[in-house]
Amino acid sequence: LFTKLRGENPEFGEKVVPIAADYEAFDLDISEKDKLTLFNEVEIVFNIVASVKFNEKLRDALGINVLGTKKVLELSQQMRRLKSFLHISTLYSNCHRKYVGERCYSPKITYEQVIQINRIADNDTFETIQHCLIGEMPNTYTVTKRWAENLVNHVAYGMPAGIFRPPIVVSIYKDPVPGWMDNLNGPGVIIVGSVRGFIHCIYGDKLQKANIMPADYCINAMVAAAWDTYRRYQSRMEQQSELPVYNYIYEKNNLTWEKYMHLVSKGLHEPFVKAYRKIDTVLEMMSYFGLRDWKFCNNNVLQLNKLISYRNRQLYSLDFEMEKINWSDYFRHYIPGIKKYHFKEDIKNLQKSQMHYKRLYILHRLVKTSFWSLISYLLFRQFFCAFEKFVVN
Repeated sequence: LFTKLRGENPEFGEKVVPIAADYEAFDLDISEKDKLTLFNEVEIVFNIVASVKFNEKLRDALGINVLGTKKVLELSQQMRRLKSFLHISTLYSNCHRKYVGERCYSPKITYEQVIQINRIADNDTFETIQHCLIGEMPNTYTVTKRWAENLVNHVAYGMPAGIFRPPIVVSIYKDPVPGWMDNLNGPGVIIVGSVRGFIHCIYGDKLQKANIMPADYCINAMVAAAWDTYRRYQSRMEQQSELPVYNYIYEKNNLTWEKYMHLVSKGLHEPFVKAYRKIDTVLEMMSYFGLRDWKFCNNNVLQLNKLISYRNRQLYSLDFEMEKINWSDYFRHYIPGIKKYHFKEDIKNLQKSQMHYKRLYILHRLVKTSFWSLISYLLFRQFFCAFEKFVVN
């Protein structure tokens, strides 16, 4: 992942200072020396760390997505040089709504209330009332991300802060390594299931938008949003307006699930059986998103795109317009990237795998053709026998 950067700047590692932290600790358990470094040096904070498991226990998801955000926010408030705090949420933090504007929506149960309940309730009690706390949201991930948004919107009101809502993030499109990926959370399991031949269909409406975005485009948009958050800060304070929210999605060139599955199906299929149970669970969780359609306001993102000059766009590779993505070209790197970076397979064997897939595909078609031919023959035979008896009688 860092080969290109290492070639351009071999000393880049000297600019990276790792800070050890424990999200379960009251104050993140950061050493006093590291705190001084953060307080005196840091200018921009991207609050990215989160639990992205849809079926995470609510208390665990709350601990990372809400309480973890609260701790990072409190730490950031002590940073003397802070210019921008960007909280990374999700496009689906308000997925119970048909229309999602670039604003925060107040939940029926506030983040203060759920933090208080979490503090006083034992595990059994909390587990019992979990479904009441989740309410109309589909899972613990989306509900805790919604609480985290409201926490940031309230606590960070006087800070140069903003909220960025990315869609489903998939592997890199262009820079620095096409096809690179490091996890299979959520839709990643569907991707691998399709590539490996487990999945030929998913629960969903084929005409609905998939809302997926390559990681490098998403990161470019985050960097631009952090800059815009800083640019807006003074005028926002004067107008006493809420934090800017960026719904990072576009209407144009947004793949439908039908197109997505068609492109994925061109991957290299290697069928086996034992992973079906896990995949079935993921398909069930993802069906909520595959069967629904949303309308997202993205005026802030559209304006942000206009504000980035051509020179800066070229100098810093800040492309994040969805319209510029050639999805067919993207998927040519996407599938080999899964094999190379997740399964650690030798990409030189790609041609051999493709030949193997073609043989399996031909066998698959032959079996299907033979099956339906047999069914047709048996039906015809039954019909012919019945017709003969009718004629004789």
